[in-house]
Amino acid sequence: MSKATPPNHIITNASVDVAPGVTIDDHRRTLVGVVLDLFQGKPSLYKMDFFAEDAVYEDPVAKSVGRTSIAGQFYGLPELFRSSVTKSAQITASDAHTTSFRVLHEFTPKLVPKTVSFDTVMTITVDAAGKITHWRDRPSAGIPDGGSGLAEWLRTKQSELTKAVLNLPNDEEEDLERWRKWYGDAVPK
Repeated sequence: MSKATPPNHIITNASVDVAPGVTIDDHRRTLVGVVLDLFQGKPSLYKMDFFAEDAVYEDPVAKSVGRTSIAGQFYGLPELFRSSVTKSAQITASDAHTTSFRVLHEFTPKLVPKTVSFDTVMTITVDAAGKITHWRDRPSAGIPDGGSGLAEWLRTKQSELTKAVLNLPNDEEEDLERWRKWYGDAVPK
């Protein structure tokens, strides 16, 4: 008798559209799916295992260093947002180490139920073991890398505060319990 896959182990975005002329293997497509699942507020310890221990996540307001810090950013989404929906995603480039994809996404906060739309380009860098080492999220209009010392300090502090305030699951059992609190046994679309 086979055991069913736990709902928090299912990658719901594993079939991302690929732009004409772009070649991508199944593993890289899975990594893009993991990133989109996290962005949609569907975190799990299983999905975090696709990241290197010292991975970095950067967006315009946060910079997280380390798998646990990155997890903190995304375990908070189901608590803060009524919905987080990817309207469209397309892989636009991929080479031996990086994959870029354009994402149109909508967030609806719980406290202020006004939907906010984002048009962003995400790029992941992968190591030789096939783990994500860097995930960069930038508005498609583009913002420069780096910034002032104060801006970088604020981005890092925001990430540290989120990790400190948010209680991450300690094991698979707690992870599945949290998933069921958010979604039941269903796999959210």
